[in-house]
Amino acid sequence: MSFNVGLQELASPATVSAIADPLQEAAERLTAMDLEQAANRLVAMNAERAATLLEIMDPDSMVVLLATMEPREAAVRLEAMDLGRSVTALKAMDQGRVAVRLEAMNPEHAIKLLGAVDPEQAAAVLEAMKPGHAAVRLVAMDLGRAITVLEAMDRGQAAAVLEAMDQGQAAAVLEAMKSEQVVGLLWFMKSAQVVGLLEDMESEHAAVVLEAMRPGHAATVLRAMKPSYAAVRLEAMKPRYAVGLLRVMNSEQMVGLLEAMKPGHAAAVLSAMKPEYAVTVLEAINPGHAADLLEAMDPGHAAALLEAMEPGHATTVRLEATNRVQAAELLEDMKPGHAIAVVKITNWTQNPEQTAE
Repeated sequence: MSFNVGLQELASPATVSAIADPLQEAAERLTAMDLEQAANRLVAMNAERAATLLEIMDPDSMVVLLATMEPREAAVRLEAMDLGRSVTALKAMDQGRVAVRLEAMNPEHAIKLLGAVDPEQAAAVLEAMKPGHAAVRLVAMDLGRAITVLEAMDRGQAAAVLEAMDQGQAAAVLEAMKSEQVVGLLWFMKSAQVVGLLEDMESEHAAVVLEAMRPGHAATVLRAMKPSYAAVRLEAMKPRYAVGLLRVMNSEQMVGLLEAMKPGHAAAVLSAMKPEYAVTVLEAINPGHAADLLEAMDPGHAAALLEAMEPGHATTVRLEATNRVQAAELLEDMKPGHAIAVVKITNWTQNPEQTAE
């Protein structure tokens, strides 16, 4: 039912019984009037009396009169009406008119009305609202209901509503959604907003969302984050996903993130790389950090990476940066020829006691 109710349908003569209820008589007189005149009479009345008269009218008359009033006037009378009758009226209106009346209404009452219709209808109303108004009403809903309504909305419009929310509130909503749905919404948002939301989300949730994104998009988001935030989210990912994101970054960005990660997590990521690529990365990392990563790896894998390096200054520095016990373990795991080559070019030979250790 829409607003296409003709005036002629409201203007049919009323048959008033001698024993009719006075309110019923008043309602019938209103429906027999010119539409604008009847709406003005209702606006001039006390809101509670106007609401009572609207409730006892036939549904078509009630809907058209509420649609004829200014949104704020209609909102006040809808708030004073029985919830069921208000919902009946709103269901019969087009969503644009419903939206402006709910925008003019007390948000708490608007939430009650939106909660009384199915999610698709609520979504259509929010889509017709200004994003800021829709955001206020969505935030006030139960989280499960809010998510159901968001999922029923057009993605672009749902994204605009989320952007209009407080960032922390929007992040909480996204954390409760499936990662595929979150990715679909983030695609319509500005880059700065996406970065802010993923920084505000719990690292585990953010990591799952980043894993569900296209690698190029996810890498762009990580590059724009504060390094400490990006590192924590990489730590929460499966190593193979982290490798995929790091591979699309330039060397400086990749090294910066690996150095910002905890050694154990960064070592797991390096271990998931192809050995020849991991060697290149280790050579680019600060020697102290590289040593920490080697120490956090499986000794056999760390030794294999060292074997793949040139036994020159870079290898020496990395070994010297490790503690001596760990260095000895690494050398033990290396092939004798590689280990001897490394030892020969280190300054350990200048310190027999250290070499002996």
